[in-house]
Amino acid sequence: MLQRALSRVFEGSRNFRRLSFRIARLHLRVFNQREDYQNQVIAALFKENDVIILEKLRASNILKNHRLAKSIHDSAFGKFVNKARFKTDMLRKWFVPVDPWGTTQFCHSCLEWVPKDLSERQHRCPNCGVDLPKDENSALLIKRLGLTWPGYAPGRGVKTPMEHEPLPSLRGLASLCDEAGSSWL
Repeated sequence: MLQRALSRVFEGSRNFRRLSFRIARLHLRVFNQREDYQNQVIAALFKENDVIILEKLRASNILKNHRLAKSIHDSAFGKFVNKARFKTDMLRKWFVPVDPWGTTQFCHSCLEWVPKDLSERQHRCPNCGVDLPKDENSALLIKRLGLTWPGYAPGRGVKTPMEHEPLPSLRGLASLCDEAGSSWL
């Protein structure tokens, strides 16, 4: 509403400056609220846990979904991850990024490849009979990958995977035909 009012006044006038300052103050307030919320969430996470395991997602790939791009961009997820990584070093906790490849296509229980479309919301494994929501299965699989990473050993000191080290991944589990998503091989 303030932006519309600003567009109707003459640039450089007293009303323009007054509205510009009000809009800037509003943006600063929203920025401070977001920062405060992220700090509270990170503090709560580290109060309960010694290790944080997150998918290493690329923001540019996430923002390709135009329906969600505005809300994802507004939540500042990349900034949240950077804050979490900084806090792990400061609090001497663990931060383990996981390669996101295949985390929605494998079963968390038996590590069986179960291909699904994006529209499917349920994970049903024909091998072990697990029936969960797809997001819950992915979260359990990411947790399993992060905890089985060879560099993670509780009580052995703090170590966060460096950028040049291989991340915990599922890439070695799929055959070439499964990886390509085709069954012609």
